[in-house]
Amino acid sequence: MLTPPRIALCSTPIRFDAEYFHRANAILFWASQGKTRKDGVTPEALHALHVQGLLAQVGVGNPRIHAAALLHDTLENASDDQAVLLRQKIAESLGAQVLAWVDAMTDSAPTGTPRAERKALQLQRMAHAEPEVQCIKLADVVASMEEGPAPGWSPSYAAQYVRQRSQLVGEVLAHNNPALAQRFAEAVAQPVWQAALVQASQQASGV
Repeated sequence: MLTPPRIALCSTPIRFDAEYFHRANAILFWASQGKTRKDGVTPEALHALHVQGLLAQVGVGNPRIHAAALLHDTLENASDDQAVLLRQKIAESLGAQVLAWVDAMTDSAPTGTPRAERKALQLQRMAHAEPEVQCIKLADVVASMEEGPAPGWSPSYAAQYVRQRSQLVGEVLAHNNPALAQRFAEAVAQPVWQAALVQASQQASGV
């Protein structure tokens, strides 16, 4: 059985082309202007910066991976008109490869698709994705877990989220970057997630 490819880590400190990195950040802040996370307060761009920061922390050195990480949610959260312009900006400023990776990160399930079905499709898509895309997705999942449940999530919903993310990481993504996989395990162990798992289990058993 062939071992799936991994993203090579850097043995030296990461150095970016400052202008290239600035272009990626400029597109991120343009695309996410006025948009927030599920709490309705946290700027959307902070999550993207969190994802990119995780990649830097574990030594991923390809600047195109970092650019795609910064922009991984932008197409998914854009209107149709904005998405057309955004694709043009990404391709012209950062290259066709970055655009392809951002496209691969974008949830293309039709509006109204049940969450369980959407996550199953995502798992299928990620299983066949390029290793660079898998690496970005793993950092994305870690960042979301480190950020904790969104306000208003019930214990059962939070527990379902943990199970879905754990399946994606365990079955598809963990091999890609063991350091990020370890960060995921540490994030799941946070009290806020563990409390939700316990409460969901108690509710399910009628305790």
